[in-house]
Amino acid sequence: MNDLIAVRAAIAWLDHVHGGRVGLADPQPVAETAGAVAFACHPLDPAATPLLTAAVAVPRSGASPFHPATANPWSDLADDLAARSPALQARRTNARGYLVAVDAAIDGGTASAVPWHPDHESPGWWDRLVEKHFPSSAVSTFDSWDTVIGAMASAGPDARGAIWVRRELRGQLITGNLVHAHVADGAVVILDGQRGGLAELETENLRDLVLALSHRPRPAATPAPWRAAAPDFPSAVAKARAWLILRPGDDLVLIDPAPQDESRRGWLFACAAARYVERGDWRDQTLDGALVVPKDARAPFGLPNARPWQWLERWDNGECDAVPSPGSGEASWFAATMPQLGPVLSASTHPDVRSALVELAMLPVGARALLWLRRRDRRGRESVGMLANAASTDTGLLLVDGITGQAAELDVDDVLATHVIRYH
Repeated sequence: MNDLIAVRAAIAWLDHVHGGRVGLADPQPVAETAGAVAFACHPLDPAATPLLTAAVAVPRSGASPFHPATANPWSDLADDLAARSPALQARRTNARGYLVAVDAAIDGGTASAVPWHPDHESPGWWDRLVEKHFPSSAVSTFDSWDTVIGAMASAGPDARGAIWVRRELRGQLITGNLVHAHVADGAVVILDGQRGGLAELETENLRDLVLALSHRPRPAATPAPWRAAAPDFPSAVAKARAWLILRPGDDLVLIDPAPQDESRRGWLFACAAARYVERGDWRDQTLDGALVVPKDARAPFGLPNARPWQWLERWDNGECDAVPSPGSGEASWFAATMPQLGPVLSASTHPDVRSALVELAMLPVGARALLWLRRRDRRGRESVGMLANAASTDTGLLLVDGITGQAAELDVDDVLATHVIRYH
């Protein structure tokens, strides 16, 4: 791929994803790897707030461009770029969602780290974020982590802040990050929700650090209803509904819960997108329709999209303790994801995996599609599904798990339906 083709691909993708609000800051690349060319991007309105995801990578393979990950854009550029899942990439760029989730956790609560969406960076995004989640903050810009830590320490107990890590490369602002700071027992703690722990205080390619500093004491600890034990059916239903309320928009509802959902360690419930229940259009349905409610005081959780029943059996037998994170994106994934991939050319429904694979095998070389496998649970309700990226290549059909990035393992049992969604 030459630079001119890469520039055109980047411009077209930015225009499509951001609705004409974002363009290239410079047609010269800021970084090049064996697999991709990266450009700086910015709002076309010169008065608008600079972007958090201020870089766009164009894979040399011809795959769709993407915004590199906010926590570590460099390693993201080095990863396999052949079949990048928009759903996975939206999680890699959701520094904003993780910042809010960490702040809630500091208060003893919880919040879903909603995946990145272009509207999250519409003009004024930083001011709105600070006003909503860190009200009455004093906003200052610093040139080093030492000065940020000093400002936090001087602020004393109950100080907390949002830090916008602004990176640059070749004189251009590029993808940044958002991390959380607070003072605990006299020490300044800086957390990166995407890394799941302490933030890396990076200095290379650092332009500056913008700190929104406020004071907010932690609220008195109160047990959350979704942290209660659920030894019987009524308490399990109440716990599940308390957990679903945490989702933005109350967009998931329980479907036909019953005492028969009980297992050794918990309850396997089913849920669906409220919009799907109302309208019946499969495009409105959720991908993550399983909800496991532990009998003990641990929080409910969703099942992994790949091999969910095998994982659930291991958990139920006490063979594993790690709980996969529940889905935190929009319940109706189709409307949120497809605009980032491109225009939908066709969508078909099949009763099983085999007939869907027959259609995919007939695609012309270069064609791309999503395969959505919808599963039933043991009671026949729709449960957790799976998305696979499909590409027709010179050597045959390539199917990649949209979450793990590995070769897709397709179930053939308990299939409710499969959909093949072709896009340009």
